[in-house]
Amino acid sequence: MAGCAGFVHVSSLAPSPLMTNAEEMIREAVEGTELALRFAAAAGSVRRVVVTCTMGSICGSQRAADPEHLWSEADHNDEPSTAWFMSKVAQEAKIWELAEKY
Repeated sequence: MAGCAGFVHVSSLAPSPLMTNAEEMIREAVEGTELALRFAAAAGSVRRVVVTCTMGSICGSQRAADPEHLWSEADHNDEPSTAWFMSKVAQEAKIWELAEKY
């Protein structure tokens, strides 16, 4: 990534019949994202990082509790129903943790 001014992280593991272990899916999503973001930080030239996510990482019980709820960076899925949603919630938590660090 040396010389790159920006880094866009647009994906994560996709649900697959081959990946049935939720803990493995969560670990790989978090570790892969962390590795990519650490490389971007280590490059020294990356000034902007853009991360796309899915509503599966933020949509939980918020609307049930408050039908007028407006989504923000503070939201996270408090009821992830699949291993993929769990991995996306964990991945996004790691992204915010690293954003604070770097």
